[in-house]
Amino acid sequence: MVKKIIIFGGCHVSGYPIGESLSFVEKLRNHNYNITAHSHVLMRDTDTILREITSGNYSCVIFQLGNYEFPRPIRKKIVEAISTYSAEMSHFASAGNYKFSALKIIVDKIFSFWGAGLAVRLFDIRNLACLLEKMKDNFHGEVIFFSPIPSKDPWVNYSRQKGSLVMKNIATSQGYAFLDIKQEFLKFPLKDFFHDAYHLNTDGHTVLAEMIINHLEGCGYAV
Repeated sequence: MVKKIIIFGGCHVSGYPIGESLSFVEKLRNHNYNITAHSHVLMRDTDTILREITSGNYSCVIFQLGNYEFPRPIRKKIVEAISTYSAEMSHFASAGNYKFSALKIIVDKIFSFWGAGLAVRLFDIRNLACLLEKMKDNFHGEVIFFSPIPSKDPWVNYSRQKGSLVMKNIATSQGYAFLDIKQEFLKFPLKDFFHDAYHLNTDGHTVLAEMIINHLEGCGYAV
């Protein structure tokens, strides 16, 4: 019997930017798993997600989350603040008060962006924890989390490592499996697996699919 699996995650679920046909999801399908996949998932409506999980007769749910459940790196915030408020800084510069006023604008906007982003992401994390609590009474198959995809950008890596800790704590606190994929990727130079600084290439998706397949087969989900 072909196992029905539903996957919720980010852009890697859709194979961005190399294409869905080369994604780890498609490689799982080629391995004879029956896959339903949802990319760019945000935990806004947990009741809808729960309803889909419980109504589809799935034997396994996989969550590929944690890449952006925390604010983007401070470097990007600084660049955004400088770019967005360059006109205001130019005005203060012409008034002869550039250093203090420009710095104040940057700091204010970094924290306003960061604060708003953090509030939204913490809301998502709380919703995820709530979803898992509901799943305990409504879904009795295998639930697997895997850690955020590593990145060639050290700033992004730091953020994703924090996300990984959160995902691991949420998963294990509910008794669900947590698959740490980072160590497997670090066995070789990251450039071998990445299309760019943030997204996997075909080889990266192959490695990811193999890790998931090995885990599924270890749990008795061989096909």
